[in-house]
Amino acid sequence: MAGRAVLILLVMLTACTPQEPVPQMRSVMPTVYDVDQVDDPLATGHLLMRAGQYELALRAFTRAYASGQTGPSGQIEAALGTVNARLGRLRAAKRFLEIAVDKAPASVEAWNNLGVVALSMQDLATARNAFQTAFALSSGSNEVARANLARIEELQGDVVPVSDTAHTDLTLVRQGSGRYLLGEGEAE
Repeated sequence: MAGRAVLILLVMLTACTPQEPVPQMRSVMPTVYDVDQVDDPLATGHLLMRAGQYELALRAFTRAYASGQTGPSGQIEAALGTVNARLGRLRAAKRFLEIAVDKAPASVEAWNNLGVVALSMQDLATARNAFQTAFALSSGSNEVARANLARIEELQGDVVPVSDTAHTDLTLVRQGSGRYLLGEGEAE
């Protein structure tokens, strides 16, 4: 009986309201982005990184890598290393970043990223070498490389386990158009 009364009340309320057209509702479901259909997967990957869509960025960078897309030497490998680091896949990140520094030995960003990944893996010797190289290549002008080098020196002097600090301060910093660099500091 109570259910019937509620139904009658709803019908009466509907009859009292003006009959205006119902506005079209936009879908609140996220749009699926098909990275397999883009013309420039490398540029798309950088845009997805900026948007925090790391799995899609990985897919785009992997497509660029597999298709042999050209760009500055080591750029695709550095991007794959950075996105893998963001996803916590440190071994893959280190492997790609090592390829990137082999292909582009003057890349401050690739050396710095390799240092951050090595530090996260508790490989202090590799981290120190990578940070020193990044700092030297920038002629001491790269503040992130300087801060990371100071951090590794501080950690080597402390008894604080690296694993307690290495993962918490990892941030992604955008450098220029589409280049990313892992290190301490605020994300831009």
